[in-house]
This record gives sequence, structure tokens and C-alpha cells, in this order.
Amino acid sequence: MTDQQPMTIVDHLEELRRRILVVLALFVPLAIVGFFMSSPILSLLSPMTGPLVFFAPTDALAIRVKIAMVFATLLSVPVISYELWMFIAPAFSPSAKRGVAFGIISSVVLFWVGVAVGYAIMPAAMTVLLSFGGPGLQPVLNAQETLNFIFIMMMLFGLSFEFPLVLMILLALRIITAEGLRKFRSYAILLIVIVSAIITPTQDVFTLALMSVPLILFYEVVILLAPWVQRR
Repeated sequence: MTDQQPMTIVDHLEELRRRILVVLALFVPLAIVGFFMSSPILSLLSPMTGPLVFFAPTDALAIRVKIAMVFATLLSVPVISYELWMFIAPAFSPSAKRGVAFGIISSVVLFWVGVAVGYAIMPAAMTVLLSFGGPGLQPVLNAQETLNFIFIMMMLFGLSFEFPLVLMILLALRIITAEGLRKFRSYAILLIVIVSAIITPTQDVFTLALMSVPLILFYEVVILLAPWVQRR
């Protein structure tokens, strides 16, 4: 028990506003830097995309703004993660609060690793997807749609790599159990495939596999670690 008074809804909203302002204080300068670095970033992506074209006078500006937003988001992840965890930490029990630092670091590392994996496999994914055109179809890639696809896939991989952390938090809070994870393994795998099919931006089996297979592997790893997590 503490002497602190419970926070009202207004107090929570005020704290949320303050934390959003902290994130924006970093995000906006990073977005400006990202805008001026959009050309090098496009050069970094060009090996996997080849020549890109745009079809409207405003497209080039919109593409550079989009690159700036993605750049700022990726580099703001540590602050976003910290502010989010600090906002929800008061809801945790004293024992659970000891894992907040681990949660902050793990969420940042897992997200960045996921983004890196998404970037690393993207050239192979683009090659496979474009190969379906065959000799009768030659690709002319729209910059807007192509970059949307690449950025969405990288972000989805980043978010999907948070999956094991979410499961471990639920295990630590005793919301789920190791036995429950094993018992519902088949249903979980089916649900993973369905959700992957919904959130992936294309309808091909290759992209579905790229998203669902890592999640299934994460689920199996968490099952192996579950007894250790629950003993702590």
C-alpha cells in the first residue's frame, strides 16, 4: 500500500498526453532528418526494387514524406517503448514491475531484429513475387505501391517478433500456463496462419509463409521456456 491517491481518468489522459508529447519531441526532428536522407535510403532499397516510377506530380514528395515517417518511427522505437511501458507499469503488481526494464529492452531489440529480418529476406521475396510474371509480363514498379509493400512487411515483421514477449508476459502474470500453450498448440497454429493471411498485404502463399512460420517457431520456443518463466 502507498499513500498515493488513485489516478482519475483525467490524470491518466494528462499523463498520456505528456508521454505522447515526449515521443513527438523526438519523432518530428527525426522525420526532418529522414526527409533529407530519403535519397540515400532509396539507394539502399534499390537493389531489391530496381528502377521505380511515379505517375502523379505529388507522388515524389509523398514518397519522401513516407520514407521520413518510417525512418522516424524506426529510430523512435526505444522512446515509444519506454513511454508505453511506463504508462502501463502502474497497473502491474510489485513483483511484475521488476520485469519492466527487461520488457523495455526486449521489446526494442525484438522489434529491430524483426525489421532487420524483414529487410534481409525482402530481396528474395521480391524475386519470387516478380518471377510469377513470367516472360509475358514485364514489371514496371510503382514507387508508392512498392515502397508501401516493403515498409509494411518490415513493420509487420518487427511487430510479429514481439509475439514471444507478449506470451512470456502473459505467462509471468499467470494469465496463461505452459500446459495451456501445449494443449491449444494446434488451435494456436491455425490462428497464426489465419491472422497472417489477414494482415499480409499480398495474397500469395510465399508471403503468408514468411509471416506465419516465424510466429509458429516463436510459439514453440515459448513453450520450451514456459516452465522457467513460471518458476521466477
